[in-house]
Amino acid sequence: MQEYVDQILNLIEQAGFEAYLVGGSVRDYLLEIPAADVDLATNATPEQVKAIFSFTTVLDTGIKHGTVTVMLHQLPFEITTYRSDSTYSDHRRPDEVSFARSITEDLSRRDFTINAMAYHPKKGLIDPFGGSDDLVNGLLKAVGDPAKRFEEDPLRILRGLRFISRFGLQVEEKTDRAMRHHSDLLFYISAERIFSELKQILMGPAIEQVLLAYPEVFSSIIPELSPMMDFDQQHPHHHKQLWDHTARVVAETPIDISLRLAALFHDIAKPEYQSFGKDNHAHYIGHPERSDEMSRQILRQLRADNKTLLEVSQLIRYHDHQLSLKPAKIREWLQRLGPELLSKLIDLKAADAKGQHPDFRSDKLEHLRRFREEMEIVRHGKAAFTVNSLEINGHDLIDLGFPQGRTIGLILERLLKEVMTDSLPNERQALIDRAYQLK
Repeated sequence: MQEYVDQILNLIEQAGFEAYLVGGSVRDYLLEIPAADVDLATNATPEQVKAIFSFTTVLDTGIKHGTVTVMLHQLPFEITTYRSDSTYSDHRRPDEVSFARSITEDLSRRDFTINAMAYHPKKGLIDPFGGSDDLVNGLLKAVGDPAKRFEEDPLRILRGLRFISRFGLQVEEKTDRAMRHHSDLLFYISAERIFSELKQILMGPAIEQVLLAYPEVFSSIIPELSPMMDFDQQHPHHHKQLWDHTARVVAETPIDISLRLAALFHDIAKPEYQSFGKDNHAHYIGHPERSDEMSRQILRQLRADNKTLLEVSQLIRYHDHQLSLKPAKIREWLQRLGPELLSKLIDLKAADAKGQHPDFRSDKLEHLRRFREEMEIVRHGKAAFTVNSLEINGHDLIDLGFPQGRTIGLILERLLKEVMTDSLPNERQALIDRAYQLK
């Protein structure tokens, strides 16, 4: 990759211009982690960049903002002309973009100091705002006036949370105050952009830190979360308030977006469904089903894809169900969810247990460990949990003289039901004999 970057820099400089690596690629280089993408800035205009790279494909990916993407060795390289932004009247994009004269002026418009650095293999690091020191000290700090940065584009608040979640950063005092104060401006940001950032925030290793530190930001983008923030669960199994419990559950799940979203929303209906029994403890009968409904509504508003929405829905709906160790019951779960989603349900239930009182945690985790073991035995044995895993299929029945049509499907479903309840072995001859009885 570095040789391709050097090639781009050399070609631009040979044409009489200057160019630097900028933004996240410099930050990641200093952290010695692979860069997700490579961004470059130059004093050449987009038309001049297109002329320099006329020998290859150049895409007008953001031509209005001075950005083109050069395809080199089948890899994309985003190249943006130095620019300075004007006012942001819609809190999303600059009203107009004018080209800047220097790399320092270009860096001054960026969001955080750790992203406001430029690098050149020969000229070294250009760091006018102390981003490298902030990176070493684990500090997130806005470039210039934090309030102005977040008023220009409130999405920067969520970008900030993403960097905190990813790198475990502390936040400079003025930046922290401005992030909280301006979180209501996230109203102006599209659902798609919010969901894109939310997913990345949730996947970070320091997600618990972020959820606990910035509840008001999450309430701004998902108002349905607000009742959870100071909610006392009033039950001996729960020593944490609901939002604290939720943050712990999210952090304890494996890094998978469906799991992390399910963990975020799994108890969202609890404040609405609290009731008290004769034991004077709070109970939440029906909250999984209502939490499922609420999560589906939220994810639709956020424009989540159907696969994620369905997985999150099922994980939440069943997160409080008991998982019996009986083989027949395990087969029912495998039929209902499939092996992959059932494994995720176990992960969610384990994370939920880890967020509860330590006195009640170990028995639940041991039960889930045993269930996973038994599930693997059932999965890899001869037992069937779908029609496709029966030892006979529709073609076999047709070959045996059964008429084609709906009848064959009904017979196979009946055979599966009997196999799953252990009243019929999943053996070819036994299935054929029983099929003739059902014919």
